[in-house]
Amino acid sequence: MCPFLFCVQCSANCNGGFKTRDVHCIDVREKRLLRPFHCQLLGYKPQLNTSCNTEPCLQWHVEPWNECTVSCGGGIQQRTVKCMNIETNETEDDSMCVDKPKPTEYQKCNLQECRKSTGVPCSKDQLSVHFCQRLKGIGKCLLPSIQIQCCFTCSQPRIRNKARYWDQRGLKQQNYTKSRRKSPQNQENNNQAARP
Repeated sequence: MCPFLFCVQCSANCNGGFKTRDVHCIDVREKRLLRPFHCQLLGYKPQLNTSCNTEPCLQWHVEPWNECTVSCGGGIQQRTVKCMNIETNETEDDSMCVDKPKPTEYQKCNLQECRKSTGVPCSKDQLSVHFCQRLKGIGKCLLPSIQIQCCFTCSQPRIRNKARYWDQRGLKQQNYTKSRRKSPQNQENNNQAARP
């Protein structure tokens, strides 16, 4: 005759909380609330509190996307995704977060076509200088899309070649200086011509 109605709400989403429920005495036939003493004949009253959400507070932590590998023509972006305990701020094994879908770590980016070169001299890279230097260091300047996006860096001679150029130039200057020196015979003739 007098079942109990209750609403449940946990005090925490994870790491252990408690549920509190309101207990009421009702008349199920007339669907109306009764005073508590009407339900005393049942001999017990349901518990008001119980523990809930005892699992650790784990969730996927997502860091910002890295720079796209290219500025046009289709590239890839990567980001770090790790399972973390939001209470302790510690990284957990990914298997601890398997009950939640893992956010993607890779995505396509800059899918628009690259504009063809207009023949205008390049004065600035479209990508960061540091990134273009890294691409150049691993030989990516041979790719047409990289030549466009890192046009300034890719157009610069390698430091090794530049040093060789200056060595050759210095050698030529040295040889030129030697050739301009007068031979001992010429020097003696000039000295005799200068005597009175």
